[in-house]
This record gives sequence, C-alpha cells and structure tokens, in this order.
Amino acid sequence: MARNKKNRVKKGLSPLLATVILAALVLSIGIILNSMISNMFQSEKEKTENLQTCSHAGIMIEDVVCINKTLKIFIQNSGSVALSDFHIYAKISGEPYTNTTPVNYNITLEPGDSTILEAYVPHTGYVEMIKVYTKTCPGISAKITNETISVNC
Repeated sequence: MARNKKNRVKKGLSPLLATVILAALVLSIGIILNSMISNMFQSEKEKTENLQTCSHAGIMIEDVVCINKTLKIFIQNSGSVALSDFHIYAKISGEPYTNTTPVNYNITLEPGDSTILEAYVPHTGYVEMIKVYTKTCPGISAKITNETISVNC
C-alpha cells in the first residue's frame, strides 16, 4: 500500500515561537552584558574617587625612639584625609623588618592629629630606616633614614 503524501504531518517550530525565543535570548544577553559593564564602570569610578581623596593625604614621622626592643614612632596626619590601618617597615642593622600590626595600627588618625605607633623588633641594632604607610590610601607613606635619625634598639 502506498503512502499518501498529504497525510504526513511535518512537526517543527513555528516562526512566531522561534522569533519569541530569539528575542528572549538576545534580551537576556543584553541584560547580562549591561550588568557587567555597569559593575566595571562603578568599580573604576570608586577607584578614581579614592585616588582623588588620597591626593590630599599625608603622613609625617615626627620622632622615633626605641625602648626595650619596642620602636615608638610618633606620626602626624599632615593631610586633610582621615587615615587608618598603619603598617611599619624598618631596617635595623641591615635586617629588614615588617610589622603589619603595630600596636594601635587600627586607630583612625584625623587630619592634624598625632599618635604613637609601637612595634616590637625581634633583634637589636642600629635603626637605618623606618617607613610608615597606610592601607587607607595606598602610596601614602613617610620615611626617615639614619641620615635624619640616630636610634639604637
């Protein structure tokens, strides 16, 4: 028996449904890309604002003493931006020393205010260099060397 070609039913996606699916796909990709680009621009905007704020920041080391293997570094906020999260790098008799959590490192130092950062040093010797920096404004630091100070620990 021969099959009748008229009775065959071809199944497929209707053009209207295909258009709706395609539009939904394009719209979804557009929303995802828009979100990614907006986040990127927002991140760059925050970095730029932080750099502009930090351009008015500054730290000064006023004095340094060492008592019983404890460095006491007198610092002043010489800028117009509040600073916090202080860290110390020192070179004592050729040995580098980093203290990422000096005593009272987490204070907030308002513009014009002074404080004393204290840091225990593991070995004794001649202080060749001290650098104090803040993570609040990366790149803002104060540094003094043995040409400016004469301290033994």
